[in-house]
Amino acid sequence: MYYYYGLTWLFVFLLIFMSLGFALYIAYTKMDEMLTYLSNCRAIQIRKTYLGRDPFSRMLMLGAISAVLMAPHLFLRDGGADQTDIDNFPKSLKKVVVLQRRFINISGTSMIAAWAIGEYMGWLK
Repeated sequence: MYYYYGLTWLFVFLLIFMSLGFALYIAYTKMDEMLTYLSNCRAIQIRKTYLGRDPFSRMLMLGAISAVLMAPHLFLRDGGADQTDIDNFPKSLKKVVVLQRRFINISGTSMIAAWAIGEYMGWLK
């Protein structure tokens, strides 16, 4: 049984590294395009000053962009997003950003689930 639990953790870490690699790929290849489409969104433009060449700032900006695209109603209320920018954002690029965010959410959830199963079964001491 421990063998399958170890394989589960191997799968979880593989999923995490794949999702981070996918996110970094999007952050380095599509960031300029996404920023041009969201040029009037105040929530993005405020964070644009933090954008550098390092992976951390790219991931921070990608997280902000995915938050604006996945829950625009939260940003439209306080003026952080512009409705025309969100409407004019390409559907194919939006699908990629949303897929990346869900991929990271699934990998984090699977890590918590693997830990909870191990804790419940008494395999973690």
